[in-house]
Amino acid sequence: MTVDEKTEVVTFDADRRSPKYRMKDLWIEFRDSTGLHGVDKIKPPSISPFSIRGSIWMIALCLTTAFLMYNLVDQIGDYYRYPTITKFTPRMVPFIDFPAVTICNRCTLNKTRLDVYPEMETYFFNRSIGLVNASSFPVSDVFQEQLSLEWWRNMSMDGAEMLMSCVFGGVQFDCMSKFRPIFTTEGLCHTFNFNDSEIAQVKKAGDSKNLMVLMNTNQDHYTFVANMAAGIKVNHKFSKYLS
Repeated sequence: MTVDEKTEVVTFDADRRSPKYRMKDLWIEFRDSTGLHGVDKIKPPSISPFSIRGSIWMIALCLTTAFLMYNLVDQIGDYYRYPTITKFTPRMVPFIDFPAVTICNRCTLNKTRLDVYPEMETYFFNRSIGLVNASSFPVSDVFQEQLSLEWWRNMSMDGAEMLMSCVFGGVQFDCMSKFRPIFTTEGLCHTFNFNDSEIAQVKKAGDSKNLMVLMNTNQDHYTFVANMAAGIKVNHKFSKYLS
């Protein structure tokens, strides 16, 4: 038996070069491997079919990229347009100014001093429970005109009774000699360290160097108010800013 053997000769062209990537191929490889949102939805125009959806994604991506670049350029411009230099210079001082301290009683008016106006207690009671109307207003002639600050001062809580004992820097002093009566939105209050020409200063921190005040709220003299809380309200700020 004769077997014909055929030999296939395969020749390789040494000059044959590997195929080059075109821009379309590079885009397809980038699109399929990138993690950027929306890029994988875009097809180059040379690929068929070129869908409307791909066009919309391309427009959206271009718009968002342009918006991002606009904001980056704007922020960088702001950064270099307003240079800021911060300089700290430590300075040792032997004393620092003590802030002005304002103490207010939560109830402004003194019930015992309002006994001369019996209708006032009914008025404040109705006001505290939201029943104020034209008929509940006091009918005394004194309330038919604007009340003076002296009237409010006479009808308010007595500061001497509220401020019982005061100590500053370890030295006890008469409270009313250092506290000035002042009218605020809280009513008649009393302020410590109010005089700009004699600002109190401290050298050390701690209870023994601070302002210590023993106070009496005189809750038995409270009248009816919208806020039925009892106690003391304290505000503080530096004396040079106190008006």
